[in-house]
Amino acid sequence: MRLTFEDRAVRERNRPLRALAAGSVGNFIEWYEFGAYGYVATVVAERFFTPAGGSAAEGLVRTYASFGLAFFFRPLGAALFGRLADRLGRRPVLILVVALMTGATALIGVAPTYAQAGALAPWLLTFLRVVQGLSAGGEFGGAVAMLTEFAPPGRRGLYGAWQSFTVALGLLGGAGVAVGLSVVLTADQFGSWGWRLPFLLALPLGALALWLRLGLDETPEFREPAGGAVRVPVGAIALAAARVMGWSAAGYTFLVVLPSYLQTALHTGFRQALLATVVANLGFAAAILPAGLLSDRVGRRPVMLAGAGL
Repeated sequence: MRLTFEDRAVRERNRPLRALAAGSVGNFIEWYEFGAYGYVATVVAERFFTPAGGSAAEGLVRTYASFGLAFFFRPLGAALFGRLADRLGRRPVLILVVALMTGATALIGVAPTYAQAGALAPWLLTFLRVVQGLSAGGEFGGAVAMLTEFAPPGRRGLYGAWQSFTVALGLLGGAGVAVGLSVVLTADQFGSWGWRLPFLLALPLGALALWLRLGLDETPEFREPAGGAVRVPVGAIALAAARVMGWSAAGYTFLVVLPSYLQTALHTGFRQALLATVVANLGFAAAILPAGLLSDRVGRRPVMLAGAGL
């Protein structure tokens, strides 16, 4: 069936909104899956990294070493998938990275523990974390590129802000699922099998993200690239990288590592620690879209400087 001129015009007007939905939902799911590991870290430590004779503190250190390993692979994923996105397009790469993240997260949910598989268990878990790190690196840059390239004129800051906004919502969703399970399940049930449910939830969520992204068009800038190469100063890249490193270190300390610290150092309950994280994530989420909108009005630089200073 041929589209009329009016139908094509409506579809063209709605394309940025469809891209915003596909990018935001997929990004939410990616970061829900990435954050789920941190929220159940104390349970993972007991099941995978504390063999007979090992202390709980030793297991937690190993758990967060595995968590941190994914961050070492995020830049590699960003470089690899960013290069592929420039060659093949944003759409196929974003489909690939959400499929990789969903598969790795679901496999964590069925992975054998140390009691079941011995020393193979922590190595398998670490490998799956590496896959998560690679796909998260590809998702972060790919989602920003897609959202900003589909953005209407004068709205790139607001559209790009949805990427970080859905990071906050994804982390908040992971914490919310963990809190909910801790309420409806006993401590023994959660420690025995309940901790697997946040990871297994990745399957239906990932299927939704894949469905949305399969129906997405390629970005206008990839289909019709502007002529001529654009040189970006090395200093600007280094400054941007340093800025992201700063907020990432602070952000993950408060939003992901904090629950384990509250339990092991301050001896709060599992539920109390996660509720504190929910509050932190709500504050994180509330600031993002207004900052993106403000950057469209006053410029990126003053907003970034104010955020770094605060």
